[in-house]
Amino acid sequence: MRLELHDSNFQLLYNCFCMLKNKLFQFRKEIQHQGAIHFIKTKITEQFYKQKFKKLAVDYGNNNSAFEKIKESSVNKDSKVNQASSYYDIKKAFAVTGMDYADIRMVDIGCGNGKVLNFGMYLNFKEVVGFDLDLSATQKALANCNKMKQNGSSTLFSVFQGDAASMQIPPNTNLIYLFNPFGNVTMAGVVENIIHYLRSNKKELFIVYAVPVHQALFLAHKEFIKIYERMDGADKKAEMAIFKVAAQLPT
Repeated sequence: MRLELHDSNFQLLYNCFCMLKNKLFQFRKEIQHQGAIHFIKTKITEQFYKQKFKKLAVDYGNNNSAFEKIKESSVNKDSKVNQASSYYDIKKAFAVTGMDYADIRMVDIGCGNGKVLNFGMYLNFKEVVGFDLDLSATQKALANCNKMKQNGSSTLFSVFQGDAASMQIPPNTNLIYLFNPFGNVTMAGVVENIIHYLRSNKKELFIVYAVPVHQALFLAHKEFIKIYERMDGADKKAEMAIFKVAAQLPT
């Protein structure tokens, strides 16, 4: 009996050691990837806002289990798994635009469960709009936005389910957020939709593109001026790109 207890305790300690070892290895990779300062700021900021939203009963969960089915339903068969942006990167990106939070009307294309939408509501944006192909994600995002409203947020919000290839950008949008939500073909269509929107609305617009794999599609148009780019610490790949478009485009 004592031997069994001893073996059980040993196994528990060994499992804890393995978990700690894996966690340290993960932290090391993240530090190499992001740089030590960015890593520390990201972790502290993430924990701070996680606690804030936990108190508001906002829950993001995970809706990626049916990803292949969702991808197959997309027009260009190039949708990607929803990825969660860090609060530090989101807030940094908003700050780079220089806009007053109360003036921001944001569209999140590939909004997932609404993390960026809810953060915009927490910061008292004028309006937030989410688009996602995944119906279960949009339902979760809408529920989370309603929780934010119940907890005192006055930000206008709406969430739509559909394919980004055919979406229309709402009037008065001045900030678009993307986290590598789909492939090259769909992104090319989104860029054209943005240009069409700008020609009819003639408003200054910022595009925040996290993990900008297809940023060349924006750079191919002189209308999009890159004002910010953050590279990772190891692979020297862009982790965030922000573009600004003037209110008046050439015809």
